[in-house]
Amino acid sequence: SFSGTVTSLGWLETTVRGGNELIHTIPNAKLEGIPVSNLSRHERCQVEQTLRFHYKDVRKLPALLETMKQEIIAACEPNIVTDGSRPCRVVWSGYSERYLEVMVDMHFEGIKPIGDKYWNNRQKVLMAIQLAVDKHDMEFAVLQCCSITKNKKEVVVAPQLLSQAGSRIAIRLGATPIIVGDA
Repeated sequence: SFSGTVTSLGWLETTVRGGNELIHTIPNAKLEGIPVSNLSRHERCQVEQTLRFHYKDVRKLPALLETMKQEIIAACEPNIVTDGSRPCRVVWSGYSERYLEVMVDMHFEGIKPIGDKYWNNRQKVLMAIQLAVDKHDMEFAVLQCCSITKNKKEVVVAPQLLSQAGSRIAIRLGATPIIVGDA
């Protein structure tokens, strides 16, 4: 997938400036059959975020969700859609082995899904989420790295590996397999 701003549209090729300011020249034959969206013509956008909380805070979660929704609405008026025509949700969406999962799904009118206005609005949502979390004296559940040292070699296991590894973490230092522990 590629995104950017079309700077030139010719008979044989299209020139696109990516978000990193690099210019890409794409033969039009490669664009055939590929769906293209012109985000600058959309007048609505969405901010979606998945959050994780500790099981120890399960009793605080319902009040947090309501506060979070109200803080987001207050921070993002008048652009936030609350009339039921689009989702305006902060819901407890699932259980995981290590955390409770919450989904935030907000829609906005009058804001294109690109550009500074979008990113400033997204930041308002994130700041409102943090304000609600602080008001309820809660913390996000963050998977921690673990490290071990054997034979003067240190190995760090990243959080994304911990969450995908199943019930036990097994790593190898040279020819020696080591069980780090439960994931």
